[in-house]
Amino acid sequence: MHANYPSASGISGHRARKRVDGRIEPTLEFTESVASRENEDDHIGTPINRAGKFYFAHGSSNWRECPVCGRMTFFHGNNDWGDYKSRKLIPNFPIPLFEAENTDKKEFTQKENEWRAKLKYDSLQCMHCGSETKASDAPMIMQTMYKSTPTSFLEEIQRNVKVSLEKARHIVLLGYRLPPDDTIWQHAFAEGVRSRLETENAAFCTVVVGHKGEERWIYSDELDSYISKYKDKGNGYGIDAIENAIAIFGKNKVRAWTGGVPQVFGNCTEKDVKDLFYPDFVKWAGTRME
Repeated sequence: MHANYPSASGISGHRARKRVDGRIEPTLEFTESVASRENEDDHIGTPINRAGKFYFAHGSSNWRECPVCGRMTFFHGNNDWGDYKSRKLIPNFPIPLFEAENTDKKEFTQKENEWRAKLKYDSLQCMHCGSETKASDAPMIMQTMYKSTPTSFLEEIQRNVKVSLEKARHIVLLGYRLPPDDTIWQHAFAEGVRSRLETENAAFCTVVVGHKGEERWIYSDELDSYISKYKDKGNGYGIDAIENAIAIFGKNKVRAWTGGVPQVFGNCTEKDVKDLFYPDFVKWAGTRME
């Protein structure tokens, strides 16, 4: 029995490629609906698909938007990322950072080896039409106040994330502080969260940012005293993240952990994980967690 991931980018129809044990392994990733249909087949040997959503909302350096056909290829790099046994959270870079790391020509296509011979080490071949793509073809959204129109892939992902935000009852900001210059997601949270603040479907927020603070959960009224105590202590206490979350969710719907990661997972027991993602302070009425 083995497990596959649905489309890790949050969109369907693109092609992916990774290098495993010195060989190129192309894959065609699929949607959650396809994964669900395959999971309904209970014959022996049927693959089990993980039907979770894994969005890259700001894009990824592992993506290449072909300048010729306009389609997207996801390069997983040289590892087993995407397999259910993998212990890696994110894929390796699509190309070696230093030439000495990888000189095996079999791990690249014939065209890519020709480009590398011309010192074009960042060139990778489009999985759709075979054209050359470069590192500059990676569609990404930079964290600046001024942003250009995102590529169609990122726009589709942003729409999917916004739908998830509007339905989410508990949002965990794990290492993300909702900075004011990230205007796209400030607006997304404003639409998806503030519009239901005073309803029974109100969203709650867990902030896991900072590593110099206290290794415990800090709730509602305690947050004011914590901010006053550590606001002038410098970075590492998660103050900005807590203040930004309070501004969007409201103080009574925010809790914070500032003692670092992986400390927030405790001993990684089932109870520890549930306390992080499905805490009792969230009102789960009307959901499957009720």
